[in-house]
Order: sequence, then C-alpha cells, then structure tokens
Amino acid sequence: MKNITDKLFIYLEAKRHIWNTYFVNVFESLRECSPLDEYEKIDSLLFSALVLKDLRKPSLLFDKDFLFGTMPFSYLKVIPNEGLEKLGVIISNPASSSSHQWEHIDLEIDTHTEFSFIEFFEWYRYGYVTYPYFRVRITKYDKKPDIVNWDALIETINAKVFFID
Repeated sequence: MKNITDKLFIYLEAKRHIWNTYFVNVFESLRECSPLDEYEKIDSLLFSALVLKDLRKPSLLFDKDFLFGTMPFSYLKVIPNEGLEKLGVIISNPASSSSHQWEHIDLEIDTHTEFSFIEFFEWYRYGYVTYPYFRVRITKYDKKPDIVNWDALIETINAKVFFID
C-alpha cells in the first residue's frame, strides 16, 4: 500500500490551472460540446501521465469499457485520516435516477469501510474550480450494506489516497 495523495494533488493542480486559466472563459453553454470535450480529453491524459504512468498502470484511454470520471479505480483506495471515528460524507445512489440526489450522512469508520477513488469533485464545474471533494464509490461498509456501490463525496482534507497493487 503506497500513499499517492501528493501525486494526485499534483495532477489536480494541473487540472485546475488548465481549466481556470484557459477554459473557464472560453466555455459559454452546456449545449456547446467543444471546448468541454477537448478539456475532458486533456484531463484524462493528465491523469494518465501524472498518476497512472508512475504506478505502472496502463492508460485507461484505450479501454473502451472504462468511463473516466464516472467509474472507480479499484486499485486507488481513499482512506479516512487516522483518528477519525466518524466521517461526514455526502452520498448518492447512482441507480436512483439519471440525476444524482445527494444526502449528508455520518459514517462510522472502521477497518470494514472501503472507498475507491473515482475523481475530484466540484459542485459547479463550469466556473472557477477548486475541487474540494474526492468522489468515491463505497465498496465496503458493513454497518449499512445497502449503501455499498453508492457514490460518496469526502472532503479532501479528511482522507488520503493509497495505491493498492
């Protein structure tokens, strides 16, 4: 298990800088696919180059079954900071509808709690962004198994990301 939190934050800084400097003022409407499509391609290339390459994981750009930004990386685990017994998260059942309904809850944290990294999350992605959350998939939670496979938002200050080979 290797802590890669710093590596992810280097990627995040590059992602934020590119959007906030070069794309935020070019974007005009959700109906306009370009420049959003180009930015999403750049984002996935940045992730591949700055995170996956050093982990010796193949680029997911060539895997047509993997949807970058919506599917979890099974080998990237988000682990709450030591000492936290409860963790405030915002959860959403991805099967409930096409638009996510988010709900604040507190999770009791123990060794039977697991989260897989999906992406950094921002509520409004089309203005100036900071991405204050890890968006994760709950992969194990024995205290409430009905929320396993739900998405959750965890404040980045409350957790670290580890590479599990």
